[in-house]
Amino acid sequence: MGYIRITIKLYEGKSRSGIRHFAEPMNFAEIKQHAWQLAAEALGRGKIANVILEEVPADHPEVVALIMRGEDKRSRKRDYS
Repeated sequence: MGYIRITIKLYEGKSRSGIRHFAEPMNFAEIKQHAWQLAAEALGRGKIANVILEEVPADHPEVVALIMRGEDKRSRKRDYS
């Protein structure tokens, strides 16, 4: 599994970013196109200046946090006591 930081650059100078995981092999063109479409739906097509993808190693602190949040959610779903 690979991890990518997706950064959405806005024309107003701001940016939004997040880490996501994708199955290997990762197709950067498809991921970028999909991220662009989702950002356009959420923020408005005219506000997006660029979408930047950066592959992130699995031991990066943001990736570890993403994995830990996922583990926490899974453990809460199983606790039926």
